[in-house]
Amino acid sequence: MLTNGMDRRDFFKAGAVLGAGVLAASALPKMSFAAHYTPATLAEVMEMDHVAMAEASGLVMNSWKYIQDTVAGIGNPVIRNGVQAILDNPAPTIMNGLGEAEKQEVYNELVAKEWLVDVALEDFLPPSQNHDQSPQPFLSAPGSGYTSHHSYPGGVVTHTALNLRVSLALYEGYRDIYDYLLDRDVVIASQVLHDLHKAWVFQWGEDGASRTELKLAGTGEHHSLSVAESFNRGLPVNMCVAQACAHN
Repeated sequence: MLTNGMDRRDFFKAGAVLGAGVLAASALPKMSFAAHYTPATLAEVMEMDHVAMAEASGLVMNSWKYIQDTVAGIGNPVIRNGVQAILDNPAPTIMNGLGEAEKQEVYNELVAKEWLVDVALEDFLPPSQNHDQSPQPFLSAPGSGYTSHHSYPGGVVTHTALNLRVSLALYEGYRDIYDYLLDRDVVIASQVLHDLHKAWVFQWGEDGASRTELKLAGTGEHHSLSVAESFNRGLPVNMCVAQACAHN
C-alpha cells in the first residue's frame, strides 16, 4: 500500500495512462513552446497595427509555424496546395460573379427560408473591395469577437493550432487503440480551414475593433462562408464535409 492513499493497482494504472499519453504525444508534429516575445510597452503596442501585433507575439508566431509545418506534411498535393493557397490569401473568391442582382436573389431566398433573420440587405455578407485579395492576412485575424474567444490579433492562429494538435492526437488514438486509420490529410486540412473566413468576417476597423459577426443559417456566418469557400476553390468533398463538422 502506498502512503498517499493510492494502492499499487491504481498506481500502475496511472503509470500506464501516463505512458500512453507520452507515447502518443511523441508521434505528433513537434511544436516548440519556447516562444520568443518582443518586449513592448503599452504605448508601443497601441502604435502597432493588427499585423504588427500578431508578428510581435511569440505565441502567435509559434502557432503559425506549427500550422505551416503541419500543412507541408499533407500527402495529397491537391489538398496541400489548396490549403496553402488559402493560408497565403484567404480571399472571399465566392464573391466573384456575385453582383448586386445576384446578391439580392440570394438574400431573398435565404430570408424566405428563414436562414437569414433580422439582417438588412446592406449588411448581408462582410464588405469586400477586392474578391481576389483578403482584407487582412490569416495571421492577423482574431479568433472571434470580443464576447467570444481569442479576440486578439492572431487569435485565429493560436485557436487553429490547438484544434489541429488535438485533432491529430485523436487521429493517433483511433489508429493505435482501434486500429482504425482516418484520412490524415483530411483531418489536417479540415481543421486548418474550419475558420478560414474569419479574416474576412472579423475585419479590424479604424477604431481597433473587429467587425461584428452576423448570423447565417442559424449560426455564425463564418461557418457557412468558410465551407462555401473551400467548395468554390475545388477542394475535395470529403474534406469540405469534415470542415463543416468541425463546428459540431
